[in-house]
Amino acid sequence: METTKRVRDAFRVRSLFASALPVVLTIGLLRISHRISLLRADAWCAVLAAVLVQMLANLNAVYSTFHRAFQPQPNASVATSHSKKKTAASDKGDDNKIVVNLLSQKVVRVWSWALFAAIIALVGAIHVTGRRKTPHSAGGSALLGVLSFLYCRRVAPLPLPGLQELLFAIALGPVAMFTTSLLLVGAMPAPVVFYAHVVLFFALGYQTALSALDAPYVRRLGLAGSSMALSLGYERTFQMFVLTLTLAYGLLMMSVVFLGHLPNLLLVMSLAKVRDLSDAFREEQLRGLPDRVAALGAVLGGGLVCSIALSSAIV
Repeated sequence: METTKRVRDAFRVRSLFASALPVVLTIGLLRISHRISLLRADAWCAVLAAVLVQMLANLNAVYSTFHRAFQPQPNASVATSHSKKKTAASDKGDDNKIVVNLLSQKVVRVWSWALFAAIIALVGAIHVTGRRKTPHSAGGSALLGVLSFLYCRRVAPLPLPGLQELLFAIALGPVAMFTTSLLLVGAMPAPVVFYAHVVLFFALGYQTALSALDAPYVRRLGLAGSSMALSLGYERTFQMFVLTLTLAYGLLMMSVVFLGHLPNLLLVMSLAKVRDLSDAFREEQLRGLPDRVAALGAVLGGGLVCSIALSSAIV
């Protein structure tokens, strides 16, 4: 029972929207450009495959990095009835803290192979449902699944600082969205290419904030050479954070003008959040900052998906 709980914590279920949203966004865009059905089996197999890849990455991050678990504040009634316990617990640490996950290497390996088998099965299901796929696309998808497994199972850090953050952003944006588009319709429409870069810059901004937050822990673990934030310095890391979010919002504003997908009100209201995030980074208030960036991305992504779905229903 305890092992099951640790595996579930390692999967970080609340973060899985990050892999699902870009694929769902791609399906919505293809609904407008190619009139594909939202109920196609291969479309939702693609969503599940993306989620399983992130679960595989999260599970193996228990050993490749440190496992960070978010512990939310309890509700008022619980806080009142356990005020003494809360006081004692507050001396041990904050709500956002490093949690040591004691999963054995054997458990991680078994679950990793199970997830890999499920991913390959979903890739096979994608190629026997929906539109006819070529053997090249089948081989390419299988190769991508194998590379994802090998990358997630790696132990040694990547040779260049910042390379891990860049690969994460590329995988979350262009790779996920281009692959989904090619599998479902055999083409890459311009809106898919456009929004893939929005996801890329937003994911890179999130990774920049996470690297800055983790910098003290990385230094203590003796891995300073692999940290993007420590390599760039705080000022340049802050400038990169602002630049990536600015590029993402610049592209979003262009989408409002040329595509009309994102509601203007949502974009304007979220601009204040971007300013707050930048101010928090500049003032070195990094605790919880990556979670706030992720929450903003979830709101914008959800707004885009709903707006695109309404557009496809009207057209």
